[in-house]
Amino acid sequence: MKKILSLSILSVGLMLLSSCSKDWNCTCAIVTTDQGGAEVSRRSSATVINGTKGKSTDECEKSNAQSSGNGFTTTTTCVLEAR
Repeated sequence: MKKILSLSILSVGLMLLSSCSKDWNCTCAIVTTDQGGAEVSRRSSATVINGTKGKSTDECEKSNAQSSGNGFTTTTTCVLEAR
């Protein structure tokens, strides 16, 4: 009886842990502006991330960036969305 109870508890625990991880969409907007702040280009990219919401959010937000050069600024802003 103890063995069956232990296996049941273990099975339920594994099911709960596995249900926390899922696929998420990480969508990024890449915007380039000139020195006056006028938008000169806009594009987007999307990536699928598998994991918990917290870890997937961290992974997605690592792509947020801003760089400048030759009179232009490129800003990448990424957000995580449920799939």
